[in-house]
Amino acid sequence: MVIKKSKKSFFIVFILSLIMLLAGGCSSPSTNPTQTTGGYTQESMSVHFIDVGQADAIFIQSGEETMLIDGGNNADGEAVVSYLKKQGVKELTYIIGTHPHEDHIGGLDEVINEFSVGKVFLTDFVLPNLSFEKLLLAISENNLQILNPLPGDEYSLGSGKFTFIAPMKKDYGNKVNNYSLGIKLENGNNVFLLTGDAEIESEKDMIDSGMDLEADVMKLNHHGSTTSNSEAFIEAVDPIYAVITVGIDNPYGHPSSSIVTRLQDEDIQIYRTDLMGTVVITSDGTNLTFHTEKKAGEKSSVKDEIVINETVLNETEEVIKPVESIEEIMVYVTKTGQKYHTVDCSYLKKTPDEIDLAEALERGYEPCSRCNPPQ
Repeated sequence: MVIKKSKKSFFIVFILSLIMLLAGGCSSPSTNPTQTTGGYTQESMSVHFIDVGQADAIFIQSGEETMLIDGGNNADGEAVVSYLKKQGVKELTYIIGTHPHEDHIGGLDEVINEFSVGKVFLTDFVLPNLSFEKLLLAISENNLQILNPLPGDEYSLGSGKFTFIAPMKKDYGNKVNNYSLGIKLENGNNVFLLTGDAEIESEKDMIDSGMDLEADVMKLNHHGSTTSNSEAFIEAVDPIYAVITVGIDNPYGHPSSSIVTRLQDEDIQIYRTDLMGTVVITSDGTNLTFHTEKKAGEKSSVKDEIVINETVLNETEEVIKPVESIEEIMVYVTKTGQKYHTVDCSYLKKTPDEIDLAEALERGYEPCSRCNPPQ
């Protein structure tokens, strides 16, 4: 086991008109030990970046309280439920759905139907789609209520706490990613910044707010895309470690090689779920311990403990391959549809509009279930 020292010294108002009141909290069992650091009792907190491919699912456990941020794609629900059960979870104190794209909320309905849940936080941006409708239905059927948090809202989580820092209360138009709920998670002197798919405009607003964004660990926004992770934002966060939740050989070119280079130039140590599987970071309030399913470049699923060092970073560099930009990938959409299609899709209508993939994603289109994503 290798332990690294921390550098820090300290939607839906729309909800079918059925769900609009405050929800109560709940607790869940934990096997995390209690440790003493800096003269006070500090419980261990673990942050699990679950490998769900090109999607987000982050499980956090501290003492007897738990939280799930996002639940992967629709097809990932069963896997997320299974992972949580293996951690001994029976109840979830909090669920956060950062924004209504399938790769973030797709599996949350299955989670809600399986576990007892306390508070559910959703952004107040409404994007009608199947994933969102299934989530709302699960919330309603389980008599849960939705909270739309504001920047500055703070909640306890075991021995730690988390504070909502995004989105700012402004109109980002149809740029769904910028409405991502973001939190600053703290356990003692250890800090994590988790801000969904927030893009450069939202990042700038977080910086301009004057909030302290500095963190030991930053989950890269939007899976390492160049539409996020601006130089100014990374400088403001000033992380020691960066976690990239991303799928192997995904069609979007995530993470961008330029973003990876930016991190390496700043000596920020990188963990990638496409290369290392699920990444678990444990905080005792002072130190961070890292566990991954596999070392960079390995294809086995053997559980290993690793430390990111120059050797592993070099291995990471070697597997990064240039891929065409999503602005260069053309897909097809119809004026009344909610999906994007490849040219040979049997669902494609006779008079589609051709647009690039980046614009399709910005408009909120999801991939068609019949055709494969562009390669």
